[in-house]
Parts: sequence; structure tokens; C-alpha cells
Amino acid sequence: MAFSCRAPGLPLGILIEAFKQGLREQGYAEGQTLILERRYGETRAERLSDLAAELVRAKVDVIVAVTDLAIWLTREHTQTIPIVMVSTDPVGTGLIASLARPAGHHPARRRALHRRGHPRGA
Repeated sequence: MAFSCRAPGLPLGILIEAFKQGLREQGYAEGQTLILERRYGETRAERLSDLAAELVRAKVDVIVAVTDLAIWLTREHTQTIPIVMVSTDPVGTGLIASLARPAGHHPARRRALHRRGHPRGA
């Protein structure tokens, strides 16, 4: 599993820790049942495309893309690796058609992740 984003920072650290906690609750343990790779664009958006390509070449099982730009660039490099999106408005930015029918690969899994992560169970 890999994280791709523009830069490391406190909000991202909190997000990664929350994500890891959720994985632990599902029985996954970093370093035991999964390896978590982190890639940062060093605040340079143009680096994100290179990082996405690198993750695809590494044949990771899942990519977690943080920011709409990271999601778009990751999607340009793969149609087979599932992408977990962290976006404030995936419909408004055109990343997905709708929350009910996001399209792309593994839509049912995306909806399930969205519902679990949403306090009202969207």
C-alpha cells in the first residue's frame, strides 16, 4: 500500500495514523501483514506524476492518493491498481461521476470505504 501526496505535514501525519488505526482494527499490522510506502512530491506538483509512475512500476496493491492533483496524476498511470482517494469534493472536481456510481475500477469497494469513513454512513 502506498501514500502519494504533495508534502508531509501535520494533517497528513494525522490522516496516515488514522488510516493505520483503521487497518489495525481490520487485522492488518504495518510491517507484518502490510508494507506502507510513503512518497512525497516535496511541495512540487510536477513530482507527483513521477511518484505515481514509480508506485505503479513497484506494483503496489493499493495507492492512497491525497489531494485531487495526486489522484488525477495517479489515474493517468494506472487503470488496474485500486486508488483510495482523499478528496473534499470528488464529484465537483470531476474525479468521479457520483458518490452512488463513482465508476472506474472497484467502485463497490470505494463506496464501502467512503461509507465507513463518513460519520453519517453516507
